[in-house]
Amino acid sequence: MTKSRAALSGVIVSAAAAAVLSQTPAGEGGDLDWGVYRGDQKGSQYAPLAQIHAANVHRLQPVWEYRTGDATERSTMHVNPVVVNGRMYVTTPSMKAVALDAANGREIWAFDPSRYNERNAVIRLRNRGVVYWKNAAGDRIFHFVKDRVYALEADTGRLITSFGNGGHIDLRENLGVDPARVGLEMTSPGAVYQNFLIVGSRVNESYDASPGHIRAYDTVTGAFRWIFHTIPQPGEVGHDTWQWVQGEAYGGANAWGGLTVDEGRGWVFCATGSATEDFYGGFRKGRNLFANSVLALDATTGERKWHYQTVRHDIWDYDNPPAPILVTLTTGGKPRDAVLQLTKMGFTFVLDRDTGEPLFPVHELPVPRSTVPGEETWPSQPVPVKPAPLVRQAITEADLTNITPEARELALKEFRKYVSGPLYTPPTLQGTLTMPGHLGGSEWHGGAFDPALNVLYTNVNDAPTINRLRPVHDLPGGAEQSPTQLGRHI
Repeated sequence: MTKSRAALSGVIVSAAAAAVLSQTPAGEGGDLDWGVYRGDQKGSQYAPLAQIHAANVHRLQPVWEYRTGDATERSTMHVNPVVVNGRMYVTTPSMKAVALDAANGREIWAFDPSRYNERNAVIRLRNRGVVYWKNAAGDRIFHFVKDRVYALEADTGRLITSFGNGGHIDLRENLGVDPARVGLEMTSPGAVYQNFLIVGSRVNESYDASPGHIRAYDTVTGAFRWIFHTIPQPGEVGHDTWQWVQGEAYGGANAWGGLTVDEGRGWVFCATGSATEDFYGGFRKGRNLFANSVLALDATTGERKWHYQTVRHDIWDYDNPPAPILVTLTTGGKPRDAVLQLTKMGFTFVLDRDTGEPLFPVHELPVPRSTVPGEETWPSQPVPVKPAPLVRQAITEADLTNITPEARELALKEFRKYVSGPLYTPPTLQGTLTMPGHLGGSEWHGGAFDPALNVLYTNVNDAPTINRLRPVHDLPGGAEQSPTQLGRHI
């Protein structure tokens, strides 16, 4: 068995416990493919392996190391390697796709996208992995580089030029807006159902952001197949939850944390972030479906099966960062299919997989109203009773340091500069100390679910943010000025 991880330095390390494996009886455990980002189509990040456990994990030793050789001071490397038939497929800091022998780390092939798009060589990019797909057309690797999807032969790394436009799809197209004005980035890989390659995206978080619609393409030809508008168009469900301003651009509501698939139902699940601008909604008054929502879509048509909104009219950047996790919970000896959605607020929404209805009570609680000109906060927000929040929902003077009188006095002085209050206290012109902040709770890494124990494992950020708004340009009608956000993470 091999375990692998990706480091920010551009080094892939594989560790194995040779002594442990030598003591493992024949037929127990053994190598297991990790053929999908996050382990399986349901996003469980779980492998039923028994050779490594609490009693012997300390005996793990490195057995090989692969250096990508392209790390820089600004590099990021978030890749979750895909392992199929003894091969490990990874992405590097400069966005190369690489195939390695998983047993010894030997490079089998490397694909450099900068040969086909010079922008990839100079722009700082982020990526968390590739998609592996196989059918009669052969094994393929789908490699996501900023706003492109490349199709590669899994055995050789060669570009499949019959796919899309000479081997790639331009994701700036098929959004219903001028491609030249689209700015998006594929930070998480898409998902495959049958011969549908389904993608979300990361977009800007400012007034000029692109829409975060969900789309599907043919895995063989690259042809565009369907779109689901996360910002509803006229005549679509949810369009009446926005107050539209003529001439205004509407963006965001994007699924940037990845997608999960229920192959039995033929559904794809995604979780969206906030509409833009992230911290001010004076131009997008209303509940703002399908921003901040868990969505179940037909994977072959994009038809909405159900939705559940976790934040109404988000002005805190409270995206749903990780993809939904599809689980089967056993209660009273009976199985029930569910969807787990982790959030930046520290809440865990547990939803029925067929209907989207919460399995535990969710209270609609009143929240503070905004004092910012032009803003109209939604009067209430959904708060699940169970499971309990994973992070603190507010910060008070009692939480500040008292390690010394001087430290206490300084902390109190700084704290009292800002507005503070319970969860969902809005950003202000004075500055609001928000707890948890927009980097709090569960981020894109999500959690891991053990189906034998009904246990979800996750790590979270217990971190506040100071959000202060400042006026930058006129509101509709010209009477006021619309704010934009100044913030800092603490």
